[in-house]
Amino acid sequence: MRVLSIGGILILIICIGGACQKFPDSATVTRIKVAQDGTIFLNGSKASFEDVKKNLEQLKANKGRVRYFRENPQGEAPTQAMSVMKAIADTGLPIKLCTSEEDLNGTQ
Repeated sequence: MRVLSIGGILILIICIGGACQKFPDSATVTRIKVAQDGTIFLNGSKASFEDVKKNLEQLKANKGRVRYFRENPQGEAPTQAMSVMKAIADTGLPIKLCTSEEDLNGTQ
């Protein structure tokens, strides 16, 4: 494993059996946020549940992963949040449950 710094940006390179590959980039990570009112955001933009399902299937084909955040996680979950979580579970994709929007966006 090597870490390179290019122009202040760190790049993690994993070497397996002599072949080096970049760690999965943002093209293989989907960020999903469900607001308190049930509004769904997919990679920062408002989205429908159908958009999320299509994205998850594409992500599965690319062996991606999901970062998920729900506003007010201590409160009652909107039905949209439960539907999104079920869709993620159905794909079998790895998921990171984020504790803040900063965590969701990878800035924490």
